[in-house]
Amino acid sequence: AVTGILAGVSMSGDLRNPRKNIPIGTFLAIGVTFLIYIFQMLWFEMKISKTELLSDTLILITKSKFSLFIILAIWAATLSSAIGSLVGAPRTMQALALDGVLPKFLGKGTGEANEPRVATIISFLIAFVFIVMGKLDFVAPIITMFFLNAYGAVNLVAGLETFVGNPSYRPIFKTPWYVSFIGAIGSYGVMFLINKYATMISLTVTFLIYLWLSEKKISRTWGDLRSGIWITIARFALLKIRFKDKNESKNWKPDILVFSGNIHQRKNLIYLAKILSKGNGVITLLTYIFGDIKNKIREKKIVECNINRYLKRRKILAFSEVIVADNFKEAAKYTVQSNGIGILKPNTILIGFSKNIERRKDYVEFILENIHLRKNILILKYNDVLKYGNKNKIDIWWGGFQTNGKLMLLLAHLISINDDWRNVNIRLLSIVDDIQKSEEVKNKLGAILDEVRIKAKVKILENEGGIHKLIKENSKDSDLVMLGLATPEKGKEEENLQRIEYLTKGLPTTILVKGLNVEEI
Repeated sequence: AVTGILAGVSMSGDLRNPRKNIPIGTFLAIGVTFLIYIFQMLWFEMKISKTELLSDTLILITKSKFSLFIILAIWAATLSSAIGSLVGAPRTMQALALDGVLPKFLGKGTGEANEPRVATIISFLIAFVFIVMGKLDFVAPIITMFFLNAYGAVNLVAGLETFVGNPSYRPIFKTPWYVSFIGAIGSYGVMFLINKYATMISLTVTFLIYLWLSEKKISRTWGDLRSGIWITIARFALLKIRFKDKNESKNWKPDILVFSGNIHQRKNLIYLAKILSKGNGVITLLTYIFGDIKNKIREKKIVECNINRYLKRRKILAFSEVIVADNFKEAAKYTVQSNGIGILKPNTILIGFSKNIERRKDYVEFILENIHLRKNILILKYNDVLKYGNKNKIDIWWGGFQTNGKLMLLLAHLISINDDWRNVNIRLLSIVDDIQKSEEVKNKLGAILDEVRIKAKVKILENEGGIHKLIKENSKDSDLVMLGLATPEKGKEEENLQRIEYLTKGLPTTILVKGLNVEEI
């Protein structure tokens, strides 16, 4: 009979003011039944022995002077619960169908009151199946499990909503979160005490329903508790480590801000960010739309949707930002400084090599500004013909700058732990002017590799015929080349970029690396 506790909720569609009526009506009903049960227990204690209660399930009929009334009351309680369920269940089924959870035909209503006749027939058939299953003692535990499971889930959700402080959760009758959790624990605890096997079946069915609903990807507007939980956890974690040094050596990883532009034209750039984030770094794709923000809002939303769809389809774990700005120079300066939150601010900038001669001054100034901001700079000079080759060989050209070299070693290691680069061989190459120093340099580089625990083969070359010639001859068969990037000189923008073009001409896909924000690896 206590299953009627949700009768008001099931009939919420017919109530004039369900927000007010359901809490008041439910608690009044519970109050009345509570008094009846308390009186009944006291009467049992005074009139009936424990032995009689255990041996005779119909003891009330035996002890009562008016046994016929007891039988009629049992019938009334049973029928009221059954009828209440048969009236409430179809409406719940109809509401779920209208929300897209269940097949649409179950939501069909009849008449002015939109009576759920189809759902009523289905509910009757489900009830009939359980009735013909056998004895009441067999059916009762199964039905009980689903009721208790529902009560436990309601308490659990209510407790979580209160605990995470979701502003949209504003119940008229407010309950502390721990009271709801106690209710949930009590419900599930009683389930295991009654019948552990039936409990496992009930929980398994509930989980399968959850998986089925997840696969349906229902478009909903009522919100998702999971988002609130994850936001609360993320907020707690960020506040917990907000004063930590994100560049401490053990925890350092590249958090990359990618100037991706048109994603379909910069797939190679996004792919590089993806394989570099294998060490759980954070990727943010940045796209600019130039113009007046009033006229670009619709375009901004379209671009955001396209990027998110692309990331989801390619299974790339990344954030995306689309910014409307007047020009690149000013927008990029402020975006780099403001992007991210707390410790999750980018420490590495990934850009493509500029082929636009008119914008080369702005391009070099952008690099210099980020050097002043202590950001690592990665410039990808992509070979459209060779692409990323067979992904078997990475060449790192060590130029003497410790931060550049160590960052290149770390990047090569991160690339090597990706599945499609797992067979890659890393070479560490260095050029010396005096061949007599080659052994000394080789030992020094070998000691660095031992220190950072990265496997690589060391090769020392004598400077004969120019640096570009040596790099080209030794790395022509590589799949990826890494070169250190010297700090560009202001006022010599054209010369700086011409030197980069000269060094990388004829090479496979190349990453130019300026390491500033990296600790000991």
